Amino acid sequence: MIKINKRAIILLTVLLVLSNNLAFSQNISTIPVRDLSFGIKSFGLEWESPWFRDLEYLGGKGIYIYSNDYESNGIVKLSSDGIKLWDRYKETDWPVNGFFVDRNGNVFTGYMNSLWDDRSYLVKYDSNGISSEIEMKIEKEIGDAEVDYKYHYPLGIWGAKNLDRVYFGMYYEWLVHYPNEENRYEYIYGVMVNCYNSNTNELIFTKDYPENDFFEGYNYWDTAVMIRGDENGEIYLAKITDNTNLTVEKLDSDLNDRNIIFSQTIPYLEWSNIQWLKLGTNRIVIDYEIEMLVLTKGGSVLYSLSNEPLSISLDGEGNLYRVENAYISKYKSNDGSLIWRYSEDFENHGVTYLTFTDEDRRLYTIGDFYESPPDKWYYYITRYVQPSEEPKKYSINADTFTPKIAYVNEYTEPFISTVTIYGTTTPVSGIGVNFTISTYPAGATGQELTIISTRTNQNGQAITQLKLGNIPAEYGVTA
Repeated sequence: MIKINKRAIILLTVLLVLSNNLAFSQNISTIPVRDLSFGIKSFGLEWESPWFRDLEYLGGKGIYIYSNDYESNGIVKLSSDGIKLWDRYKETDWPVNGFFVDRNGNVFTGYMNSLWDDRSYLVKYDSNGISSEIEMKIEKEIGDAEVDYKYHYPLGIWGAKNLDRVYFGMYYEWLVHYPNEENRYEYIYGVMVNCYNSNTNELIFTKDYPENDFFEGYNYWDTAVMIRGDENGEIYLAKITDNTNLTVEKLDSDLNDRNIIFSQTIPYLEWSNIQWLKLGTNRIVIDYEIEMLVLTKGGSVLYSLSNEPLSISLDGEGNLYRVENAYISKYKSNDGSLIWRYSEDFENHGVTYLTFTDEDRRLYTIGDFYESPPDKWYYYITRYVQPSEEPKKYSINADTFTPKIAYVNEYTEPFISTVTIYGTTTPVSGIGVNFTISTYPAGATGQELTIISTRTNQNGQAITQLKLGNIPAEYGVTA
């Protein structure tokens, strides 16, 4: 120790941490931690006010985000590291609320000319964003009859990834009359489903269900329905009939074998509507007006929750993630117990829309910013390291400190400690760090720290400053 002036200054050596690479464990099972190596990545769109409804994650083949705002359908493709590759949207008065991405990155949405036409269209974007359209036209043999009016309404778009199949379902109504037979009218109605090869656009088959056959005797107007397919071609149909009966049926990929796997009487609904039908690893999630039900694919009820999420997703273990107002909540796969609840709070955060997880259980969120530049609409994607039930191991490192002259009773330069995932250079935010004045000369008074307890920032750093006491000597700070 070189004392330059016993009354005023010292050459200060600060022991910021006991070791320059101190390993420690911390149980952070209550919250996810933002992955600072991924960051918060923004992407802009030229089209105004999209409504992000769903997404599909294909690993290294990209992230596909689906928007439907009742006046347009839109697709945004991001790379697996969150960089926007392309975005497309189509303005139409009659968008179809449906979305499917096959295993090769072909993505499908749809639209109609109008409710009173017999044509509708699958819009396909290949993995590079190049578009094509497949026309679906309702055609019926009616002999010499003439059509007074036509009406149709979409049942949805779904697919089977591993079979390279995409399905497009339509409900139709025709009123026809026979000019050679006075006062003879006929009401023709039913459901038509076309199945196409998602790579070649080739029509594989058409299924025409006359009258109420598709709804097994129930009228379309008294039935709420949603259809989804899993990767291997099992098709699941959830429906509410007569405002009081909820059923789930399973069909094969050719829409032949059809079995009811779940049925339940529910309280009478003034307005029947199925908000979500999600499929995951041995999981079916149904959200309707009263509650959200989580079933096995065999139809057994695992648990139920309230029914007001903005969006939902499932991870590979069947755990459920819900965006609920200002929070993201994770529920345990087998019983729905709450694992954690978290609110994104980074600067300029607006609304969280969607979530998904990757193969390493990392959680991604997509949302918007509170403020964007004029005439631009900016959105974000960010990533979190999920909390573990077991303590996670970290390293805390002192930034290189060069001894400098410091005055007694005055503050030093900032001392910076960085927390990383153990064995890596990946910084971690949100980790609690405590600072203490670990050594100081006997009899010294007035020494203090600006911060004694904090959490690491977005760069994984915790920062404090030391005010020296009234005696010039060596002072030590430990993180």
